Amino acid sequence: MNPNSFLRSFVVLSISCLISASAYSADKPWLEIRSAHFRVLTDGSERDGRHVAKEFEQMHNVFEYNMRGFRLDNGAPLTIFVAKDQDSAAALDPAFQDREGINTLVGLYNEGWEKQFAVVRLSRAEAGFVNGRQNSFNVIYHEYVHSILHMNTRWLPVWMDEGLAEFFGSTLFEGERVEVGFPSVRLRELQRQSLIPVDVMLKVDQRSPYYHDQNLAPMFYAESWAMVHYMEFGDGMQNGKKLGEFYSLLDEGTPQEKAFAQVFGEQKKFYDGLRFYLSAPTLRNSVIKDLPRVDDSQFVTRELSPAETSAEIAGYHIWTRNLKAARPLLDQALKDDPKLPLAHENMGFLEFDDGNDDAALKQFSQAFEIDPKLYLSLYYKTMLEYSDGIHDEDALYSGLLGVVALKPNFAAAYVQLALHHLRVGNFKNAQLMAQKAAELAPSRAGYYILFASTQAALGNYADAADIASFVAARWHGPDHNEAVEVWDSLPAAQRPKGESVGEEIPANTQAAEGTIRSITCANKEKGVSFDLVLDHSGQPVRFGSDGGFSSGFSDTLWYGRDHYSLCQHMQGMRAIVYYKTPASKNVAPSASATNATSNSSNLTLTGNVAAIEIRVPIPAPPTPAPASAPAH
Repeated sequence: MNPNSFLRSFVVLSISCLISASAYSADKPWLEIRSAHFRVLTDGSERDGRHVAKEFEQMHNVFEYNMRGFRLDNGAPLTIFVAKDQDSAAALDPAFQDREGINTLVGLYNEGWEKQFAVVRLSRAEAGFVNGRQNSFNVIYHEYVHSILHMNTRWLPVWMDEGLAEFFGSTLFEGERVEVGFPSVRLRELQRQSLIPVDVMLKVDQRSPYYHDQNLAPMFYAESWAMVHYMEFGDGMQNGKKLGEFYSLLDEGTPQEKAFAQVFGEQKKFYDGLRFYLSAPTLRNSVIKDLPRVDDSQFVTRELSPAETSAEIAGYHIWTRNLKAARPLLDQALKDDPKLPLAHENMGFLEFDDGNDDAALKQFSQAFEIDPKLYLSLYYKTMLEYSDGIHDEDALYSGLLGVVALKPNFAAAYVQLALHHLRVGNFKNAQLMAQKAAELAPSRAGYYILFASTQAALGNYADAADIASFVAARWHGPDHNEAVEVWDSLPAAQRPKGESVGEEIPANTQAAEGTIRSITCANKEKGVSFDLVLDHSGQPVRFGSDGGFSSGFSDTLWYGRDHYSLCQHMQGMRAIVYYKTPASKNVAPSASATNATSNSSNLTLTGNVAAIEIRVPIPAPPTPAPASAPAH
């Protein structure tokens, strides 16, 4: 997993929060509105909160109708904050702050592994309702669609992932009338520029300028939407049937270019058909008339206490890495209600993210003692106790079983169960647990790598090779290299003949592998400038940073993406460092690094980090025994 790809829509994380987080304490408590599948918190009116909950329920029904067989409820519950105005939204997230008196942002979506959050700014959403038929929640629905796709598909090409998100994200609701395929606002981009060639669209990945360059990305997103719209409604596309066939081939492991040619024919013919399709004065959409009616009178509303309000808002700040804003809110919540389990749980996450593991363990233990239904508190309590040098496999196993009993679709717990079974030699159970984790979170490459390792442990080397090859061909960076490592560990005779996979190494770099002795960050919030000491071949080796670099980690890291930081919990971790030799090796250590270890200030700088990969050790499969001689 490369955490650098985890982008929050329209958010610049370096913006400091200019509005005090404690501003909420003077306001009335927020309302909680629960529908069948969603939870809405608002400081606006109950009517506004119900309206947002109803639209999300309608969107849920759209997917039930269009994507039969897709799972729609995953292990990361979604909380939707509905802010009544500009000031309320800006207090939640600095992205809503006015800059030069202009802020058109309607909402945000944070797709986490443990929790998901959306923020809706009512004043802007209402303007959208008045000024036109365009869906005001497009940005939020776009990201919500991504979350559904990612819990049901193990890999999608970027154009398809973004095109489907934009296609369904622009769904329009007018009372009980639902229009799917309503023209996206991105249509204007297509009318101003020439289309990107199809072969280029198919090759775009997260590293491509078309994905992240502000001048190229708008056209890429627009054409991604157009390709999906054409595949749904274009002549000869059989009302989306061909798109379904294409997805099925991808899911079976067929290379994208081969699957595209098999379903849609020559790329030039598809390109010409798409261009002609977009030249029409109007584009088709689909009106769904038989969706289940959402009865908002069945929603349950209650007023949160001041302590609950503070704890909920603090949780949002923690998941968006605004830890300074979270602490005073949690301090106040625990002062107002010392027995509030959510306040203790979120304080546990805050302490954990700050690197205070003993304090975090105490908070998670208190939260679970007060409310034994808090599966995340039990999970973190279990893992922190195990990680504290007391490797009691029986206690770990018991705790993890308790977690999955409380939350059967929490994928991370199955990963840790698989690793437990590998360590104790129960390879079949390890395989079952790894398979379950991959089914629950199919878009996490590391879970497939773990599954491949369990297959190898059972002696199913050909299956392990197929999985490793699949991941290496479709993911890049740390995920790719971890798959290559599994591939290389397999007996050469058991790999497909004529097939090879190779490590991706940043240009002009050298590699060093070892165990992290220390990492000291100059700025813990940004996690950019730091000093690293690695135990490499029995010797301490020091690395620095002369600017930005990429970092990534194994998806099997027990606390995952939501709490990953190079500045915390890294001591003792296995790492592969790709570095460039500095112009002068006699570089003095940074001021922040002089206390990293007792001797780090005396270490010569070996190089500056270009990329770093954190690897979770997976117990190695047994070495195949040599064939025995025939009996005489």
